[in-house]
Amino acid sequence: MVRSTKVILWCVVAALRSARAELAHINRVTTMGELTASLAHEVNQPIAAAATNAEACLRWLTGDAQRLRCQVGLLIQLFKIL
Repeated sequence: MVRSTKVILWCVVAALRSARAELAHINRVTTMGELTASLAHEVNQPIAAAATNAEACLRWLTGDAQRLRCQVGLLIQLFKIL
């Protein structure tokens, strides 16, 4: 009886160690996923901003010459203030 109890106890301890190791692995994988998502956001955000600025610039440049002169004049005044 004592021997079978020890065997059962050993099996339970082994199962707990296995579960603990699996949980630690899941925790590491989850942390890596969060880090990857954070890095992707930090990389994509400035790229998206540059693309948006380029689109705005193209819209300005495709306008008529009079409006473009006016906008350039406004930008020059803005940069003088800054």
